[in-house]
Amino acid sequence: MLSTLVGIAVSDGRVGLSQTLGELLPAYRSSMSRQETAITVSQLLTMSAGFPTDLSAFMGSRDWIDFALGYGLVGHSPTTAS
Repeated sequence: MLSTLVGIAVSDGRVGLSQTLGELLPAYRSSMSRQETAITVSQLLTMSAGFPTDLSAFMGSRDWIDFALGYGLVGHSPTTAS
């Protein structure tokens, strides 16, 4: 479902597959690591960005973006502002 909505946004020119989280989420940029700011929409869609794939952990959070950034990338230490 989400990839379909992103596909529509891409075809409308609202988002690009090579755009990064740093570009798309400027309000969260200060809490992102360098690795997170460089993650592309394409990497998110293919689930190769390094975020945990267990979505149940996100369900109790009011701000899923902040929770994901605080959770850290798989194989990396928890996110700290750089």
